[in-house]
Amino acid sequence: MVLLVDTGASFTVIRPGTLKAIGCDISVTAPQVTLVSGQGIISAPLIEVPWFNCLGQLVKPFSAVAYTLPAGAKVDGLLGMDFLTRFRALINVAESEILFG
Repeated sequence: MVLLVDTGASFTVIRPGTLKAIGCDISVTAPQVTLVSGQGIISAPLIEVPWFNCLGQLVKPFSAVAYTLPAGAKVDGLLGMDFLTRFRALINVAESEILFG
């Protein structure tokens, strides 16, 4: 799965098809979150993923927003601040690296 690091995203966002492919049931009634996106204000389901391993950091369970990104996006989702702040991430742009505290 390819995620774009998005420090402007409060939540981690994953395409619904990707969530289905990893076994998540997105047809259940899930709590909705309101987000501000390039398409305006949207409401999307917050889906619990049994586990999420990203950049060597494991979270059990983890919640991600199921949302269809624009057609031109060549990623499966956005890695948001909910994940990055959990591990006190430090983004070093000059070195193209993310360090965890």
